[in-house]
Amino acid sequence: MVLVQLVKGYPALTFLILVAGGLVAMWMGARAYQLRRVPSLAGADDLTIDGVMSPVLGLFALMVAFTFGQALSLESSTYSNIVSAKLAAQHLASMLVVIPAERRAPLEADVRAYTERLRAAIESNRLVEEGDALLEREAALTRTVAALDDAGKDAVSQSLTQLTAAVQQLQVNSAQRIPTTVFTLQSLYYVVCFALLGYKTAEHGSYTAARVFVGILALLFASVMFMAMNIGRPGLNSMLFDPLPK
Repeated sequence: MVLVQLVKGYPALTFLILVAGGLVAMWMGARAYQLRRVPSLAGADDLTIDGVMSPVLGLFALMVAFTFGQALSLESSTYSNIVSAKLAAQHLASMLVVIPAERRAPLEADVRAYTERLRAAIESNRLVEEGDALLEREAALTRTVAALDDAGKDAVSQSLTQLTAAVQQLQVNSAQRIPTTVFTLQSLYYVVCFALLGYKTAEHGSYTAARVFVGILALLFASVMFMAMNIGRPGLNSMLFDPLPK
């Protein structure tokens, strides 16, 4: 939960922590090589490190690629659901013209209040938490439509049903997140991998170029991990859903 709150509240800090974690792990690995107490066992140590690095790095790369792919899939679903909700809201608003003007005002006010509350929930990534409040708005809107006795009542009611279905699908999608355990495990592998890389770069004595390369690699991996943690959140696409004009 701490990781989730950190990513939500301080995304820039999360990215900096990831990059710094990789660099610190690399430095610790280099220090571990320099502080070895039995130089005569260097060959055995190197053989052991070489044998461990390949599977660990391979597994880490596979985990990052798989997680990023899942995050992109969630992003695509979120985008589609927000667009569907926006189109459904616009269709409902267009159906209101069939209601006489004197009875249209309360309905327009309820529709506007509902879409504004929905936009706020999308923007704050709180679609699930705001579920009860949205249901209250839906209930008020449904009661207003049910009280109508005009010829266009059925068309408005059908449009409202389409909107609520689109919102429910968006809520379901927003609840589908990659488990925090996955990101925690990735972070652990991230530290281990760059500690091993730091250990290996220290073998070359003057390893400035190797350190720069590993530092860039840490930046790239941290960028992909950070994007996987954040993309797919409804708030990133909140600009797609605009409340109805007043």
